[in-house]
Amino acid sequence: MIDFCSLNYQQVQRLFADLGQPKFRVDQFLAWVYAKGCLDMDAYTNVSKELRSLLRETIHFPRYTIESVQHSRVDNTRKILLRFPDGHAVETVLIPVHSKLSQCLSTQVGCKMGCTFCATASMGFKRNLSVSEILAQAFAAREIIEPHERVGNFVFMGMGEPLDNYENSIAAIKTIIHPQMMGYSHRHVTLSTCGILKGIRRLSREELPCNLAISLHAVNDEQRSFLMPVNRADGLHALMQTLREFPLSSKKVITIEYLLIRDFNDSTDDAKKLLQLLRGLRCKVNLIVYNPHDYADYHAPDEKRVLQFQRILAEKGVMTFIRKSGGSDIDAACGQLAGKSS
Repeated sequence: MIDFCSLNYQQVQRLFADLGQPKFRVDQFLAWVYAKGCLDMDAYTNVSKELRSLLRETIHFPRYTIESVQHSRVDNTRKILLRFPDGHAVETVLIPVHSKLSQCLSTQVGCKMGCTFCATASMGFKRNLSVSEILAQAFAAREIIEPHERVGNFVFMGMGEPLDNYENSIAAIKTIIHPQMMGYSHRHVTLSTCGILKGIRRLSREELPCNLAISLHAVNDEQRSFLMPVNRADGLHALMQTLREFPLSSKKVITIEYLLIRDFNDSTDDAKKLLQLLRGLRCKVNLIVYNPHDYADYHAPDEKRVLQFQRILAEKGVMTFIRKSGGSDIDAACGQLAGKSS
């Protein structure tokens, strides 16, 4: 059977043509699946019983089980654990942002990047998620949110490295932003990477105007290679040069994610070196205060030090925000996902 949600729009059109269906049936069917988020074909009232019967013999929708849903007592962040038929599981997080929700999507079971501050790294790498399994997280979110709630943004920064699962991550983004599929604006989709240069360069050649975020977290090669082994391949200089060459529309900037770790990369000198590193790059900086977990022995700086770091950047004209990490009390914050049952 065909995994329907791994098909792009053109492939869906070919499928319906092969089944002898008129073109208008494609958008009719996709509206049920993506606009309404309904995976129960019995509800498709404007699709004939004959076609539904034929499609049941031809396709299947994402196969997953919601194993647990954890609710933060602090900010109503929710963490969903999805398990797939092969037994592997991933976590996806729903974070309240103003009147909407931002959903953090996973792209792999585990991760092979080995970042020392990240709980996902403790799992090792199990496998890539398919396009359908990435999108399954969005369907799962619709199952558990309240009727008045809506996911307004998708961020590819859950478990795994999106550019290490390049084809499936990009295909999922294309489904999210396709007007006849999920129909989100590219402004509301962000891909976050630890800095795989060949992936960033490949992304620069795609006609895919989503937002790009870079997990930087250090200001020199010694620091960054210690935190993030991926840096040993090319180094900071090559990464920054690649980012400067990345094509941006007039209104877009690259988001620099910088994790503040006490007495490691949070000094005034680190802030000044970060300014030098970012020179000539159209960007904004998100400062993330380290979120503790059982898999690493780092500590968060105090608020005074965080504000001082922000002030140094802001005084030189760099847009700098302290990003609030939701759900730390349920291990749902940045760096805390490890595919655990509640």
